[in-house]
Amino acid sequence: MTLSHSMMSCHFSTALITSLQLCVFNILINTQLVVSTSSPAHKELVRFDYFLQPYHKRYLGILNVHLLEAGTSTLKVSWQLLNMTSADSLIESTAICETKYGSIVSDKLKSGTSQFQFHHLNSNTDYVVCVYVLEKSASTNISLLHYSCQSFKTIPLVRLDSVVAVVISVGYIMAMILLGLIGWWKNSYKVRQRKKKDEALLSSNRGHLNENSKRQECGKVSHSFGIGEVVHEYKTSTSCIPMSCVKPEVAAFQYNAQDREITF
Repeated sequence: MTLSHSMMSCHFSTALITSLQLCVFNILINTQLVVSTSSPAHKELVRFDYFLQPYHKRYLGILNVHLLEAGTSTLKVSWQLLNMTSADSLIESTAICETKYGSIVSDKLKSGTSQFQFHHLNSNTDYVVCVYVLEKSASTNISLLHYSCQSFKTIPLVRLDSVVAVVISVGYIMAMILLGLIGWWKNSYKVRQRKKKDEALLSSNRGHLNENSKRQECGKVSHSFGIGEVVHEYKTSTSCIPMSCVKPEVAAFQYNAQDREITF
């Protein structure tokens, strides 16, 4: 009886220890699974229902996601797998962009493709982009899922630096136009002043020439008498006024056309 009781106690203790070990193992496995499937920043956005193919484990932290280019309606991302578990692994990648109206899911991208661009996004909006890389080993037939999520933002339609650039460009163009107008006005003013001086000088020269010619006409009288020409010159003062020069000597001559004689 004592031996039988001892054996029963021993079996009970062994079963209890085994049960405790199984419980601890299950707790550790579940904890590891929760940690591996949770992202600190985007835990609620990580989704795995896009993969219909089976996989054995999930890994977080080996895949890096970067932003290559951001536009007003586009986001271009790239990713890199830091470490591959097997040299003969085949890679299939899928990129997902979470939006308010659903998710934008890319096609299955083969090995060698490590970037994808999302279109038809809203400007100046934050988006969460998740990348899933399925690594399948041909030798071990084990599939591992690597994933990572990052938040990226599209640029606004009108940015501050764009406004500053436009203002600087317009200001530069206006300054060049203003400088050109100032230079044209200066040159035009110089031309007008030079033209006025030339006209004044020409008018002055014409006045002197007219005055000299009129003085010469006042000092010389020409008479034509049919047979010949008799020229009488008279000395006049410089105060002779045009159109008022008196020629009294002309009245003293009398010309008789019939007798062709000249009497005094």
